[in-house]
Parts: sequence; C-alpha cells; structure tokens
Amino acid sequence: MKKEKCLTSKLTRNGGLTVLEERSISAQIMQFRDEFWRYIDQSNNNNGVDIIISPVCCYPTLPLGFSKNLSLSLTSTMLQNLLDCPAGSIGPICYVQKDECFYQPNSNEFLYFYNQNDSLTKEIDSYMEEAQGLPCNVQVYAKPYQDELVLRVMKELESCMKQV
Repeated sequence: MKKEKCLTSKLTRNGGLTVLEERSISAQIMQFRDEFWRYIDQSNNNNGVDIIISPVCCYPTLPLGFSKNLSLSLTSTMLQNLLDCPAGSIGPICYVQKDECFYQPNSNEFLYFYNQNDSLTKEIDSYMEEAQGLPCNVQVYAKPYQDELVLRVMKELESCMKQV
C-alpha cells in the first residue's frame, strides 16, 4: 500500500495523472462531445446534422517549415480529434484566386482580426501574396461511429471533382 501511494505521488509530481484525474478528464471530454453535437443539431432547426465539410487549414498549402509557431493555430482538425470523429481530407477542391491573395485584415471584411498587425500577421500576409493557384483541401467529418458515411461523402466529392 505504501509503495502505491509513493508511485502515485511520483507520477503526479512528474506530470502524470492519477487514475481519478484521468477519469475526470475523460468524463469532461465525453460531456463536451455530447454538448457539441447537441448544439450542432439544435442550430440546424433540430433537423440533425449528418456530416460536416470544412477547410482542413485556414490557409492554402503551407511551404515546408513555414512557421513552427503557427502550425497548431492554422489547422481545424484538432476539434475532430478531441470529438473522436471519423474524418478524412480530400482535395484539391479549389485553388486560391488572385483576389484572395492577401491576409492583411480590412476592418470591413474581417471584424475578428481588427487591429491585428503583429509579426505573425505580417508573415502570413507575405506568404499569401504568392499563394495564387495553390490548392485548398476540405475535411469531411461526422459523429463518432459514422465512418462509412464519411467515406461515402469523400467518394462523392472525389467523383464531382473529376467531372469538373
């Protein structure tokens, strides 16, 4: 008994979790997952949502080593990992057009980015100046255990893109 207490103490002190802490975190994640899907279904007039298609990344294909500081903030796939969703990406679906080659926020168009002019914003803006023609992919994801639905929609998107 004394050894178990000592081991638990060491794990906690070194960044590990006790079993109770791990179970508590898992329960919170599961509660978040349920609340998320309930919110999504309600926001669609209670009709339910079968599948969601969204951009994989907030920007077109990034060059290798573009910015280690931005990698996590540029992806929208972390939510699907947390929600334990079946997901896949497909593309290119479209390509960056000439009039989309900027990031510098304009207060009329991007209220969220108003007055954002830090070094990372400047770095992204300089990258976007030469982004014309770069591919953009989408991700397809659904509620847990709906793998077949995700694959079916990805197949349909792929078929549509071949026809264009």
